[in-house]
Amino acid sequence: MEYVALVAPVVKVVEKLEAIVNRYYERGDIIEDNRRQLGRLIRQYAEAAEILRQLETSKHFEIDRVTSARLRLFKIDLEEDGKTLEQWKEPINKAKRTKRVRRMKDVLDECEARSKEFFEFLNDKISPMLSSQPMRQDYYKARNTVPRNPPRLILNYNRSDTCEGKLKDAVLCKEEGQVVAVLACGQGGVGKTCALRGLAGETEVKSAFPGGLLYIQLGNDATMKSIVEGIATVVDKTGGEQLAKSIREMPLAKAAEKASDWFCAHTCLFLVDDIWRVNGIDSGVLTTLESMMNEKSRMIYTSRDERFLNRAHTRIEFRKKDTHGELSCRMLMKHAGYDAECDLSEENKNAFEAILDMCDGLPLAHGIAGRSVWNISRTKSAEQKQDAWSKFQQGILSHRNDMYDVTMEGYGKLPKIVDASLEVLERCNSNGRYCERFRALCVLQKQEKVSTRMLQKLWDTENLADAERVVDRFKEVSIAQKREDGGLVYIQLHDIVLDVATRMAEGRSERHKIFRDLVYSYTPRLRWGDTSFEWWETEDDGYIHDNVCRLLRNAEHVGQLMWLLSKPQWIAKRFVKNGIYAVEQDLKHGIALAENSNYGYANHKEHLDMVGRAARMSNATVATNPREVWFQLHGRLLLHATKCEQTKKFVEEIEQCAPRPWVKGSLGILQAPGAAEEIIKLPVCASSITVEDDETWISWRFEYDDKRMGVSKHTRASGVCEHHPLVMKEEDKRWLLDVHCKAFAKMGDRRSFVTAHGNGRIVTWNRDTGEMEREVECLGYISDAGSRFIGFSCDGTRVASTSSQRNIRVWDTCSGEAMGAPLVGHTASVICVAFSCNRNVLVSGSQDKTVRVWNAQSGEALTPRLVGHTHDVSCVAVSADGRRIVSGSADKTVRVWNAQSGEALTPSLVGHTDDVSCVAVSADGKRIVSGSYDKTVRMWNAQTGDALTALLVGHTDDVSCVAVSADGTRIVSGSRDKTVRVWNAQSGDALTPLLVGHTDWVRCVPVSADGRRIVSGSADKTVRVWNAEDGRSMFVSSLEGAMTVTQVAWEPIVPALELPCSLGQTARRYEDKFAAEREVRDGGEAGPLLATCECEVANFNGGDMYFSRDFDRMCRIIR
Repeated sequence: MEYVALVAPVVKVVEKLEAIVNRYYERGDIIEDNRRQLGRLIRQYAEAAEILRQLETSKHFEIDRVTSARLRLFKIDLEEDGKTLEQWKEPINKAKRTKRVRRMKDVLDECEARSKEFFEFLNDKISPMLSSQPMRQDYYKARNTVPRNPPRLILNYNRSDTCEGKLKDAVLCKEEGQVVAVLACGQGGVGKTCALRGLAGETEVKSAFPGGLLYIQLGNDATMKSIVEGIATVVDKTGGEQLAKSIREMPLAKAAEKASDWFCAHTCLFLVDDIWRVNGIDSGVLTTLESMMNEKSRMIYTSRDERFLNRAHTRIEFRKKDTHGELSCRMLMKHAGYDAECDLSEENKNAFEAILDMCDGLPLAHGIAGRSVWNISRTKSAEQKQDAWSKFQQGILSHRNDMYDVTMEGYGKLPKIVDASLEVLERCNSNGRYCERFRALCVLQKQEKVSTRMLQKLWDTENLADAERVVDRFKEVSIAQKREDGGLVYIQLHDIVLDVATRMAEGRSERHKIFRDLVYSYTPRLRWGDTSFEWWETEDDGYIHDNVCRLLRNAEHVGQLMWLLSKPQWIAKRFVKNGIYAVEQDLKHGIALAENSNYGYANHKEHLDMVGRAARMSNATVATNPREVWFQLHGRLLLHATKCEQTKKFVEEIEQCAPRPWVKGSLGILQAPGAAEEIIKLPVCASSITVEDDETWISWRFEYDDKRMGVSKHTRASGVCEHHPLVMKEEDKRWLLDVHCKAFAKMGDRRSFVTAHGNGRIVTWNRDTGEMEREVECLGYISDAGSRFIGFSCDGTRVASTSSQRNIRVWDTCSGEAMGAPLVGHTASVICVAFSCNRNVLVSGSQDKTVRVWNAQSGEALTPRLVGHTHDVSCVAVSADGRRIVSGSADKTVRVWNAQSGEALTPSLVGHTDDVSCVAVSADGKRIVSGSYDKTVRMWNAQTGDALTALLVGHTDDVSCVAVSADGTRIVSGSRDKTVRVWNAQSGDALTPLLVGHTDWVRCVPVSADGRRIVSGSADKTVRVWNAEDGRSMFVSSLEGAMTVTQVAWEPIVPALELPCSLGQTARRYEDKFAAEREVRDGGEAGPLLATCECEVANFNGGDMYFSRDFDRMCRIIR
């Protein structure tokens, strides 16, 4: 009893402590919930205030008196609640667990109830009323949207010998073309952007373009979304507010088309600044932007990449100034606030010359150094102002950080100038912490513009005004540019200055800490241990949502990043708001971490990869109807969820969090990723395909009622497919549609589409517009009725033709002139040709059982007839060094010949038991690969003729094509059994599982230059891209209608070129293998669209259950 009496008080104390601890943790949860609820309410109330303001000021809608009175009452209540929220903001954000927090929650609940009541009234009463009235009309208003330059710049547009003068003359010249290229030779900071902006202030330029001067800024981190946003911004600035909203949700091609309608009646000057070849952006993007102009408009663009020059009619190059030249001296003096004729003392003159040396002729450096001298001189008396030059030079020379003594290539001592300028700011402005805050800007991306809302968190300032003051100080010394838009202040760094900031942060080992502190400023530190912060619930300040995954990765918050990417709420939000590219950019960060074995997330790689593929396959549908995002992701990932635990959790969470009503599909209702990642659908017959980097080019021909031909470009990064019908006159269609062969030509960065026709003419087309660039006639070709073209060189600049006399002619596609004399020697039809890499040698194989080697320039035979085959020569190939020729024949053998002498280098390569259908040579010329109708592939030693491996067996039908990777480690074969196989070139073993997916025979299998991807073209109307390492399908191009794939090429194109005799002569027709698409709507045909299924479905008994035609798949509306 004594023991119980002693223990009882202790138990009571423990119980009380436990209750206190529980209340303590409960209050922590309430505090966190209050903070989230407060942020949500502030956003809701801001949105409500904006809606009420628009309803009050709008002159385009009529609202009855009763409704207006109710809105006034709502306005009074919401304004009072808004003040209450502002009063409670600080107590809620700084709340402690030891304080009373439930009162705060009660206040927030009351405010949320009134907010909910307002939005319900808005949806139930206002929206139906406004939807029945006509929409507000957009009216065009000419604007100059070009940012202003600082007034101290020296730009002379009146002298034709200056770069600025040349730029102005090119823009105003009526005889020149519409596009002017401004090129900074290999570097930035040379003044091209300032020259571009200054042009907008010239009176003659403004008069010549009364429709407005419209500015679009890109940069090294620009994406397709950035370009669309730039288009939407200039449309918005010129009065197209409603149109701009719709443009922001469109792919690039559609956005440019809508903008073209908006600008078509106005003569405008478009200025596109700093375009880079990144993230799927190429010269084709410029073509799309050009489509916005009418015939009197002009476009100027700046770039550091010469590959963009093919789009320009005029080229102007900007270079660094002469280090001690007159212009450099004037620029530095003017930035510092001095007259060019100012007489400096000997000491200051020497300092001035030393600073010029450090600037190294770079206008950017002149600006920063000059403004720093100006800052120093402000603090000195009139007699001592000159001493600012020596003071600044001494500051640079006495720099305490030796790490900045290393010169940035091409940019002189710019890092030291920047750092010395920051120290000037520190001395002239107390408590600025400018060096620290400048280093913090390393979190930015190139040409990124961020608002003071983000900078307040980055710099940990008390308010937005303090952040703006720091921006002003950076602007004073030309380190940063200040922008104002929509009532907010933004900062933007030149990309070279950003490189300096990054260099400084890394030099102090601070970069990781800066990223981490910025993440902490957006998230409550109390819950970091859970790694489960719901970023999709946070308010987007225009920065955080686009950058959170990059920030988490650089901050090494790996757990938080992988958790975030595992949530469908985040993927769906990014997909709907920012598009497919944003989703893929986020997933890349997770995949990179999963590939690093140090983090332990290797099992997440396949899941993240599959989510990205599912999103890409869903891209076209979600862009049309964002509500479908949940159904699309769910339906495409169901199959993989049966194999992957992470995907299973992802799918289950979709089922829990998808907004109701939504459509839940069963397995098979949508095509799963893996078999196909993306589908390109064309409305007409396709005839050839080429894959170049990130682009798939398709030529097509429609041969029925409305006969036409064209090319289409699909860019994988953006998901945009642009169709360009070839522009033909009606009277020319007959001969233009009689195409013998075609090629996607590439000469430098200028890419064309070349066609050879039955009447002996060669036509070069602009790929990007479909317009005819050149038409040439091959003289003397038409006289021979049996003539036909048989093939192009790899770059499309040469084309070979054969005649009924079995002669071969080589033609220059640019001039139409014959290259040398006819190639005479074959006594039967020519079946195949191959050009050497330098286009000077042509090899031909014939039904006369011989191979001939020709000088493509002169027409001379370089060797005697290569005799040895006992049946038709079916395929030929030339080694990369041009020394060896390989031929395959219907006599079941392969032969290797010396390209100089024509001698057989090896005995006949015997082993196949049926016709040899294809041959290929490795890049080093040491291996030969052959495929045969005997269903096997063989590898041979090109020097000895010995078989290198055992017979490569696996195909169950004829081998139709073979290829060798550039490094010679992989062999790829395609077959009439509808499959592709990848073999180890050393052992002959299969490197990947059987690549299955095609539904008709495989015609060609080129390998990418890095050997990591394989392209297969098939008679099933598809082109597939496979991962050469694991055999997964990465991409599918699918084409509706009848089609025959006749060519697939990857840049650089493999020298071997196989041209079957039937090429260009026949077109096979196939049944349409696409299942019909069906829509699932809520409440019948007039209800909102919930899902688009890829198989034919029908409603069963008018309920919410939908079955496929074969009743093996179904989907259900979940309410």
